[in-house]
Amino acid sequence: MVKHGYKTLCFDLPGFGKSKTLSYPFTLPMYAKYIIDRLKREKISKIIIIGHSFGGRIGVYLCVNYPEMIEALILSGTPALGKDLTFKEKVYFFLAKAGKIFFNLPFLSTLRDFARKVLYKMVGSYDYYKAHGVARITFQNIVAYRLEPSLPKIEVQTLIIWGKEDKIVPVKIAYGIKKLIKNSKLVIVPQARHGLPWTHVETFASEVDRFLNSL
Repeated sequence: MVKHGYKTLCFDLPGFGKSKTLSYPFTLPMYAKYIIDRLKREKISKIIIIGHSFGGRIGVYLCVNYPEMIEALILSGTPALGKDLTFKEKVYFFLAKAGKIFFNLPFLSTLRDFARKVLYKMVGSYDYYKAHGVARITFQNIVAYRLEPSLPKIEVQTLIIWGKEDKIVPVKIAYGIKKLIKNSKLVIVPQARHGLPWTHVETFASEVDRFLNSL
């Protein structure tokens, strides 16, 4: 990005990557504040956000609550809309609850953890399964924060780029976000899934580059 005149800043958020383990639960506003404080230390006053998945949720919050610092927004695979449980999810959550009773039987208790792991993975909640203690409460805080009211308040130009085969955050979410953000453009990438930014690097980078050149 340097050759295009942009400085790229990418760092691990608290509780992620090589950062320290969280000592207390974080919320979405707390993550946003962490980023703002980091930008101020770096003496950066204006940014373009590229937010994938959870990062996109933070990006939406920043656009609404720190608009003076945001020049543009790029979202990918971002769960920014609440959604009703699908039939598949209802079935598996029912099985998960029933399984608590079933696998508490003495002769089946050794299979409990394996069964929970399989169920969470099948409904796309494996990250939640892996999280424990403070990390799990943080995960719950992030998911519980509703962003729908914030989307119509975003005024910066926004690129929404999505994998057509995303099973974790379905493409219908992308269309819903497009309707709510007035200055937005939607690009759907065929055969791409939730990992679009790293499975289709050239396509993703090309669309981002085209968007930046249009600003």
